[in-house]
Amino acid sequence: ESKHANFVLAKTVEVLPPEQSAFIAEEILAFAWCAVRHQYGCRIFCRLIEHTSTHPATARLIEREVARVASELSRHEYAHYVVAHVLEHGLPEHKRAVVASLLNEQLVRVAQNRYGRFVAEALFMHASAEEQAVAVRVLRRPDIVELAVHPNAHTAIVAALRSKATCQDFEREIEGAISAFAVASSRLEANKFGAPGRGGTPRAAAASAVRRRRRRGAGGVIAPSLCAPGQCAVGLANPEFVWAAKDRISPIHRGLDARLTPRTCE
Repeated sequence: ESKHANFVLAKTVEVLPPEQSAFIAEEILAFAWCAVRHQYGCRIFCRLIEHTSTHPATARLIEREVARVASELSRHEYAHYVVAHVLEHGLPEHKRAVVASLLNEQLVRVAQNRYGRFVAEALFMHASAEEQAVAVRVLRRPDIVELAVHPNAHTAIVAALRSKATCQDFEREIEGAISAFAVASSRLEANKFGAPGRGGTPRAAAASAVRRRRRRGAGGVIAPSLCAPGQCAVGLANPEFVWAAKDRISPIHRGLDARLTPRTCE
C-alpha cells in the first residue's frame, strides 16, 4: 500500500514468470479485502490479473476476493478497476463468475453508480455474447429509456448498443432496446445525455446500431412485436433520429487503460 513501493511489486509481476512472482498473490491473500480497495493496492491486483491469471495463486485470489463480491467492488472508487480487469484479462471461468455476481446483485444499480458504470461497459466489451444478452435483458426490465437518460447508466446502454456480439438472443434484446429508443426519440432529444450532436449518447448509438445491422444484411428491420404498431418504422425512419448517429466517441469510451491514471491503478 506504499505510494512508491507498489511500483516495484507491479514491475516484478510484469517481468518475472508467474511461478516466480506467485509469492505476491499468496501474501496479498491474507489482507486482500483491504488491498483491493486501496488506492495503490488495487494496482497490484490489476497487474496480477493481466500477467498471472493462469497461476493457481492468482486464480485463488480472484475467486475468493473478487468474483464473489464483484457487485460490491464494482461500486468502489478503486476496486472497480480490479473487477473490470477480470472481465478483460481473466480466465473464462472468472469472467463467468463475475458476470453471475453482477446479474444476481442488480446490474441496474451497478450501471447507475459513478464507478460501476465502467464495469458495466467492460461487461459489454469483453463478456460472451450469451452473457451480454442476459445483461441487456436485465437492463430492459425497468424503463430502459430511464437508464438512457441517467447521468451514469447511459454509458452502459451505449456500450451495449456498440457491442459486436452476434448471437440470436443478443440481437433480439438489442432490437427491443432500439424500438424503445425510437418510440422515445423526442424524450431522448430533450435530455442532455441523449441530445443529438453529443458523442457517445444512447440515441446516437441506437441509430448507429441500425446502420450496422443493415450493413450486416439484417436489413435494420425491428421486430413488430417488440414495439407499438407503426412506432418503430416512423422512429427509425425519422431523419433527426438517424442524423444523431455520428459515431463520435467521447473520452469516456476510449477504453479502460485511458482511465488508469497514476493516481489510481497505472
